[in-house]
Amino acid sequence: MQRPAKSRRFPLIGLAVLLPALSAAAPAAAPRLPERLTATFGVEAAGQTIGEARWTLAPEPGHRYRFESVTKAVGLFSLLLSGDRREVSLWTYDPAGRPRPLRYTFEKSGGKPQAAVIDFDWNAGVATSAYRGKTATLPLAPGTLDALVYVLALMQDLRAAKPELSYTLAERGKVKTYVLTREGHEQVETGLGTLDTVRLSRVDEEGRKTTLWCAPTLGYLPVVMEHAEGRGEAIRLRLREKSESD
Repeated sequence: MQRPAKSRRFPLIGLAVLLPALSAAAPAAAPRLPERLTATFGVEAAGQTIGEARWTLAPEPGHRYRFESVTKAVGLFSLLLSGDRREVSLWTYDPAGRPRPLRYTFEKSGGKPQAAVIDFDWNAGVATSAYRGKTATLPLAPGTLDALVYVLALMQDLRAAKPELSYTLAERGKVKTYVLTREGHEQVETGLGTLDTVRLSRVDEEGRKTTLWCAPTLGYLPVVMEHAEGRGEAIRLRLREKSESD
């Protein structure tokens, strides 16, 4: 199967896929997120490892936090895949202890470079999105997230055992709703061994399915993420290493 070698962006998983004064600033009622987090994933397609993804979460000055996802091809596939992909969410906590995005950026180098920026103005109640030379102003409903930081909100909600997992996202000139469905528990193999996980999935308006396996023992961090096109093509991220501190 050749198509996985094509440039892709995980909607979390973007997984997306795939996976941020945190402990000090969050209200006691809010599930606690780590102060710092680093997670490395192997990117798999057609039974082969084609790349590596790295998530990092770290505090920034002014009670802000930076959550970053970088995906790179490895080995021979570095000659076939067009460039690296980087997503960054700069965010803070809202009064309820939930992640509140301030600025989101997406960049892809090589091949046909792409870039997207979303600035969140919570005082004005709007987000400004710039993508492919077009600028759009989007309404900001309370709790709106970006395509990366929503993973952290998901981790909070799973820890709080919320029955519904629905998220409003500002994403590339549009406001979208992500609804995830619980599909039960499943054991998966990772670089940390076999982990018990909660399996979640969502299907977008074009029929593309994203599945997340989130490990309760790791604060419901997604440890495996899979994005499948309607034709059955799939790319999977699998956790290799992880470290965090409070």
